Amino acid sequence: MAETLDPEHLAHRLMLELSGRGWALDRGPLFEAALRLLARGEPVPLDRLAEAVG
Repeated sequence: MAETLDPEHLAHRLMLELSGRGWALDRGPLFEAALRLLARGEPVPLDRLAEAVG
């Protein structure tokens, strides 16, 4: 049976993996917000991304 991950957990794991490779360190809050929203499995409109980063 496949493990089901919630979107927040998935985004966190992706950030850890990418940061560990030095890739996500300089991407800032916009990148992290985009990952969290995309991890939900739906397209992310720009206004929603802008709202997520304030």
